[in-house]
Amino acid sequence: MIFDVNQAEAERKILELRAEFPASTICSKIVNITDDAAVTKAVVETVEELGSVDILLCFAGVVGCVHAIDMTGTEFKRVLDINTTGSFLCARAASNEMIKQGKHILAMIAASDVCESYGEILQANFEPVR
Repeated sequence: MIFDVNQAEAERKILELRAEFPASTICSKIVNITDDAAVTKAVVETVEELGSVDILLCFAGVVGCVHAIDMTGTEFKRVLDINTTGSFLCARAASNEMIKQGKHILAMIAASDVCESYGEILQANFEPVR
């Protein structure tokens, strides 16, 4: 299950993945991963639809490509909320479901090293979550 806040982008990506992996079940849900209740609901629905949660991959992330001295507090908070809080909320919700399933290990892979693609440009909001 792929969680994304952007329905058009999610649908485009789902079509690509289905073409590449035709034997796999690939679905998406429109979820704001900074919304605790929405994440919990989406994970519960995922279990209902797919039967279980076995692994969590966190690829949600944004980069504020702005020099640190020009970044507003709102921009800083947005990056932390998505990259850090969103990953935490997803991990907690997935862990709760995995425990209910009798699985006591959460395998979580987080990919938030997007900064390397843009070079180190003094992104104060991004460095704490790397």
